[in-house]
Amino acid sequence: MRHWFAAAVLPIALAAAARAGEQVGQATNIKGSVLVKHDSAGDFVPTESGADAAPVYNLDAWRTEKESSCEIFLDNGSIFVLQPETLVVVRIDEPRRLLSLELREGSVKAITINSPDYQTNILTPSAFVTQRGGIFINRVQSEGHLRVEAQQGELSIVHNYGTTLTLGQGQTAELVTDFTVDRRVFTVLAPAENTGGILARILDRVSVQLPAGTTTSIENALVPGEGGEIVIQASADNREMVKIEVGDRQAPMMSHDTQPGERVIIRFTKDLETDIQVDVGDLTPRRIPIPERDDPFENPGDIIPPPPPPPGFVIIPDEPASPID
Repeated sequence: MRHWFAAAVLPIALAAAARAGEQVGQATNIKGSVLVKHDSAGDFVPTESGADAAPVYNLDAWRTEKESSCEIFLDNGSIFVLQPETLVVVRIDEPRRLLSLELREGSVKAITINSPDYQTNILTPSAFVTQRGGIFINRVQSEGHLRVEAQQGELSIVHNYGTTLTLGQGQTAELVTDFTVDRRVFTVLAPAENTGGILARILDRVSVQLPAGTTTSIENALVPGEGGEIVIQASADNREMVKIEVGDRQAPMMSHDTQPGERVIIRFTKDLETDIQVDVGDLTPRRIPIPERDDPFENPGDIIPPPPPPPGFVIIPDEPASPID
């Protein structure tokens, strides 16, 4: 079986340019119990609390325990502050100018200062975050619960099934994916304190404006080249309408202002002709049958399930995930 992965987030273990064991930075301000595992080999070993610095190597796994923290300074100018009870894996592809930090659990504050030519990604079980500048805090509260704060600059959150959220400076978003029900379904909470709305874009076919103080469920069962459905459901507690536009960004084919409690079903045929159905529902996720395909979505082991393939994506063969715990 093959999976689709974005070229921007190819696992470094699969790239010939990636060299495990090469020093790429150092950890400083080590407080409490901080452990490291080099290149996923052996067991986690403790670092010296209060030490001036400890080397960081490509493909290192770093874990902080209760009431513990550290700062990882990378040679490209990026800084990651690991909060208590956090697990990360450092992945760097120097030729591609790509930095990926896999956040398995916990919270990290990311700062990019001297690396404008690097693309910085934070990978989580349900989505990845692309940093475009400044500072943000990224917290994995559980396997499917992600909270992202853009304290400075702009960033994008890409859910594993093809929805991209764009956050401006000062905005926060929470994404909740119930892996036990359906990985294609996730709920976006836009806090009331946000300034302006959050833009969600689904496979470059549907855009959704999520005003501050709204809760919206998004379900993507659209397969490029095969058709399917996108379901957008507004919470009955929303005080603002969720605006949906379908079609090209410059010339949307149709739009709809979703009232609180409404569910909008957008059906796409194989040639992307569109039909919209509006009904009233609640935020209970429902399963949608998707077209049969030779390559159904799966999640073997702890590999992050990939999104459907937008233009510019490439096929790579499966590789077993490296054990961390």
